[in-house]
Amino acid sequence: MGKAKRSKSPGGRKRRSVASGESSPDSKSKSLDQLLAAVRSDPDNVRAALDLAEYYLSHDGGARVSDAVRSIERLYPFGDRRLRGAYNRLLAFGELHCGRLIEAEQAAERGLAEYPTSLDFHYIMCYVKTALGEFEEAIGAAEAFLSFRDAMKSSGTAVEFSSTGANPGRLLDLMGTAYRESGKIREAEDAYKRAIKAEPKFQIPYLNLAHLYFRTGRKAEAAEVVERGLKHCSQVQELRMLRDSFRKKSSVSACMIVRNEEESLGRCLDSVRDWVDEIIVVDTGSTDGTVDIALSYGARVLHQPWEGNFSKHRNYSIDQANGDWVFIIDADEKVCEEDIPELRRLLDDNEIDVISINVVNVYGANESRTVFLPSPRLFRRELGLRYEGIVHNQLMVPDDARARRAGFRIKHYGYDLAPEKMAHKKARSRDLLEKQLAANPDDPYALFNLAQLLRAGDNGFAVEDAAEIIKCTQRAVELTDPGNPRQRHIHLMSLDLLGWAYLHTGENEKALECSHRAIQLKENYLDSLLLLGHIHLQRQDLDGAVRHYQRYLKVQKNYKPALETDNLILMHVDSRVAAYYSLGLIAFTRGERQEAREWMEKTLAIDESYLDANGVLGRIYFEEQEFDVAERHLEKQLESGMNAARAAQTLAALYERTERQEQAEDCIDRMVRLAPDDGLALIFAAKYYFTNSDPIRGRELLGEAAVLAQSDQSLWTRIADVSQQVGDHEGAAKRKSS
Repeated sequence: MGKAKRSKSPGGRKRRSVASGESSPDSKSKSLDQLLAAVRSDPDNVRAALDLAEYYLSHDGGARVSDAVRSIERLYPFGDRRLRGAYNRLLAFGELHCGRLIEAEQAAERGLAEYPTSLDFHYIMCYVKTALGEFEEAIGAAEAFLSFRDAMKSSGTAVEFSSTGANPGRLLDLMGTAYRESGKIREAEDAYKRAIKAEPKFQIPYLNLAHLYFRTGRKAEAAEVVERGLKHCSQVQELRMLRDSFRKKSSVSACMIVRNEEESLGRCLDSVRDWVDEIIVVDTGSTDGTVDIALSYGARVLHQPWEGNFSKHRNYSIDQANGDWVFIIDADEKVCEEDIPELRRLLDDNEIDVISINVVNVYGANESRTVFLPSPRLFRRELGLRYEGIVHNQLMVPDDARARRAGFRIKHYGYDLAPEKMAHKKARSRDLLEKQLAANPDDPYALFNLAQLLRAGDNGFAVEDAAEIIKCTQRAVELTDPGNPRQRHIHLMSLDLLGWAYLHTGENEKALECSHRAIQLKENYLDSLLLLGHIHLQRQDLDGAVRHYQRYLKVQKNYKPALETDNLILMHVDSRVAAYYSLGLIAFTRGERQEAREWMEKTLAIDESYLDANGVLGRIYFEEQEFDVAERHLEKQLESGMNAARAAQTLAALYERTERQEQAEDCIDRMVRLAPDDGLALIFAAKYYFTNSDPIRGRELLGEAAVLAQSDQSLWTRIADVSQQVGDHEGAAKRKSS
């Protein structure tokens, strides 16, 4: 989605002085020189400072509002309630002008504590929450504003600090944007219409409503709104630009290279056929139905033998294009349909040459997001841009190109394949990367991509690959300069990946150094922020871990992919579940059961089978004797097969406590079936059977655990302890000596 249009001044261009004596009776008639003189003559005169700030606000003083109010910050809180209210109102508006949203929010919260019906403070909260992407809170603030305003009008009573109530057009426009970004299109449309009715000369809601109509395919209505805005508004430049973009349409050539893509090609072409002007498919040797599928969509299919060089084939596809724009897409990708209208607007903008979009790797039936990266996929054909690199090819964009980041999204399904297909894909990519590195051993991008290829999953590494990952990323870091725009993203990603590799190998101090270096270069680097939490947790620094997980969650909440300026692959653009779970474990370890329960419930709200979250909740509810809830979570954990021993232990204890012995035994048997290679599970089951008069089954299970203990010496002591407890003293002595 595009950024919301807002007025250039958070409170409007010209503002009425607020009610209830925030400024002195004759302050409006005083000149700026008189107000400045009053402040200079008595720096502790609160009223004079507020009068000066009010003057700046009324005359679009911008940052000077904050400066005037901050001059008396040392004196706050004042004894006079109305002076405190005026101070917080002016400070909040001043901070908004300077873009300091958190400070504005804090001032507004203080104001609302004393003036809960103040329209200005609710307006400020709506503005801040919309800007921060906290759209439900923004809508709530807007509703409070409108409710109090209606009450004020019906009763005829004045509400203190309510200058924004004179005309709610800007508030309604913000409300419409919050609704739109929340996916509530009908409510957004209504709010924008109300904003236009309330303030017919204000151009922003016209623009927002027209964009909304255009994105939802209502082009005629969009054009009508623009024409209405041109008729009524005084500031019409953006409306004219939008009208011009509606009248023209740039042509687009979708270019792709394929080979044996019959399973995914139809999904891809379905997502582009209705809005591009031509589809160019370069087939590099398909032996399945790929070519027939492409032809059925009207694609122009060209054939070129595979030469092991993605850039060569990619560039050949570009050479065949006829459109104004070239759009690069792969067969295992799909365009998000709801983003197409916004993209079409950008394509008709004469000030843009290259568009970088959001590519999101999706996995599983629910398409849960795991990886995000911005990628330049659209560019004007006349630029003659080319790709370089035989694998993980890069578009070579000139430094002076007029590039734009957009919220347009492509979903990539290429990493959600059957295991054998993923193994083939990985082997092919590794072979090409190694050939590229053989030709140029100091290619930092190839080094990073090889390390990334060896990375298994989100943050784990195959044991045999860890050393190679460290070697590649160390060299990539050495070869790149973060001050060079063409190398910055490689440097950052290599530093981060190196840190994760060190975490995996237990070299926590090196991991810490890498993550801190990355954060110093990019303070909102989500991957490295999460890494910091994991490092402190592994070091048993629980306070540090909590602090960094909380920091990750705060940054993640406010992160806007469309505003990303670094071309990063983000593995943890939304790994709230990992942070929630880790915070839950920390609270559980500390004995903070209520807090642990809250974190684990948040974890399961995102992923109902995440790690041991069900097991932890089961133990908590068991301790609280809420047996039904505990049973449900423990059963879920047992079904997952993860940490089966502990879940089964608690569940069996639960069944025994509730006098369900048969179910307790069934639980033990099921645990053994689910986790036959879990030595702890086998030992626990053995002890259970010895205790419940089935020593033969108990000895069998101890024997199976003893086999596993050949490769896990830590099991021997536990096996010996159980043998001792059940009276097998000879076996206990033998196992202890082992």
